[in-house]
Amino acid sequence: MHVRKFWTISHLIDSLSCKISEHYAKFCQTGLILLRRSFRIFLPPFKKQWFWLINLEKIDFHEIEKAKTLLNSNDLKGSLPLVFEEDRYRSALIYAIVKYHLGLLLDQPPQKLTLQRNEFGKPYLQGYPLHFNISHTKSYAFLGIHLSKQIGVDIEEINHEIFEGIESFLFPYEKQWLFDCFKNPNEGALALWCAKEALLKAIGIGFSANPIPRFICIEKISEEIHRLKGTAHYFLKDTEVYVYNEVLTRHKIAVAIL
Repeated sequence: MHVRKFWTISHLIDSLSCKISEHYAKFCQTGLILLRRSFRIFLPPFKKQWFWLINLEKIDFHEIEKAKTLLNSNDLKGSLPLVFEEDRYRSALIYAIVKYHLGLLLDQPPQKLTLQRNEFGKPYLQGYPLHFNISHTKSYAFLGIHLSKQIGVDIEEINHEIFEGIESFLFPYEKQWLFDCFKNPNEGALALWCAKEALLKAIGIGFSANPIPRFICIEKISEEIHRLKGTAHYFLKDTEVYVYNEVLTRHKIAVAIL
């Protein structure tokens, strides 16, 4: 695994953004076992948001048993049914770590937090102003948290055959940008897909949306960062959508905040 040092700090607990209160003492061992899989990343220009990458490789049974102690019967309800045991393990680990991070920020035991889902499957916490979103590949999960605004995130592993699969979701002028803004058009297609999915997840409806979001321009902030602007149908005054090209080797990630 390679993560650009510019973006990250290693951590178990970020003393600036969260602290463990006394009632957390008995959960520390479980938390430390799970948190060693996650590391916080910093994504410009965001300053008041929290982002983590979670390593999902080589999950062992001991970790799953610890994860289950943080989950309750409602936490995974409403998520897509998982056929394979490996996928169920991955899902349990992701949501246990998500609950632990949420608990740290809210100063609440993670067992007392229950994840709910809207009709399209977007998770949220009932009774708290905090918003979060999750995306994952087989190897990594990406967690974004905002204290007051709706947030959507997406992570995609680079696949050089992806363009054919997502071409129908791109508009003609967006396809032209693939050649104008990205060194590799296939990676550009994946970046646009990533941005659209993050935006729709922030809205809370996913790709059931009609019409599909269309971007009207791509602003190149740097070689690593692109900001996307879109039509008024989905873009409010303060909507922000960014794609990050080199945070994690062979992956694109995107963040949308409404």
